[in-house]
Amino acid sequence: TALILVVGLAVGQLGVARSRQSATRRSHLASMRAIERVGELVSGGAPIEQVWEEVRAALVLTLGVRTASFEAGAQPSVLPHIERDGRVDLADRVYLGDGFALPAAGAALDVSAGGVRLGSIVVETDPRVGVTREQRRTAVALADQLAIALRSIPSIRSMA
Repeated sequence: TALILVVGLAVGQLGVARSRQSATRRSHLASMRAIERVGELVSGGAPIEQVWEEVRAALVLTLGVRTASFEAGAQPSVLPHIERDGRVDLADRVYLGDGFALPAAGAALDVSAGGVRLGSIVVETDPRVGVTREQRRTAVALADQLAIALRSIPSIRSMA
């Protein structure tokens, strides 16, 4: 009886690990598709509003945030920043099983092209959602693609 219990627990743990691995794979595939879609729009010369809507939707999906907005201007946001390598420097970090929660007050992504700061993407976070470093790095890649699209616009404005 004890052996059956031990084997049952081991099989259950293997099933949980496989399920998590499968969910991670699906998340990575969705992120890659989002980057591809935005890249197609940018390279095809789509209007900035269309590019922004795709970037915004991808950020909501990838980071599990409530909303995202673009704030034009050279002043950096006062919110904690998601760095290029996916780090978010916080004193208090909350691990939620899938990843760390983003700051409850929100977070910002720098939008820069050619060494020129064009603005920030500000995300309204859900503190109940864990985000992996890879998901945060995907968000940085999306911000970079937005920067490329914005670089050709003479007057950059904020977008909700």
